[in-house]
Amino acid sequence: MNTSRVRFLRVRQLCSVAVLTLCAGGWASIQEPNPNVERLLKTRECRGCDFTRTEIVNKDLRGVDLSNASFEGGSLYACDLTGANLSGVNFRDAVLRRADLKDAILTGTDFSDADMSFARNASLEAAGTTATTTCPDLSSGPCR
Repeated sequence: MNTSRVRFLRVRQLCSVAVLTLCAGGWASIQEPNPNVERLLKTRECRGCDFTRTEIVNKDLRGVDLSNASFEGGSLYACDLTGANLSGVNFRDAVLRRADLKDAILTGTDFSDADMSFARNASLEAAGTTATTTCPDLSSGPCR
């Protein structure tokens, strides 16, 4: 076999290995769906549930009961949480961008390090925000 043919086959083999390695890494990083999301959407309550690193996008969650749940590192992007019971929820390092929090119960809710940019109707006096919280008006916390 000539040298250029051997080089071509070796490069092709290396490229195949690289592609398989990248794909395997990508498949390994796909997160399994959180069964608590289906429960929440179906029953409208999931008190104390674990939503750690779970993403929920653009859902109608008006009036849901999520008291004492954990959304640490998760996301409720553009969700309508009007009238939701979010008391005691852990939103540390979570994303609540563009969420509507009108009349939501936020007593004891922890928004440390959370991103609440452009959240609407948030009354945060009873909630825990810190200097690292991004407030709805894009300022750094504590939020009012």
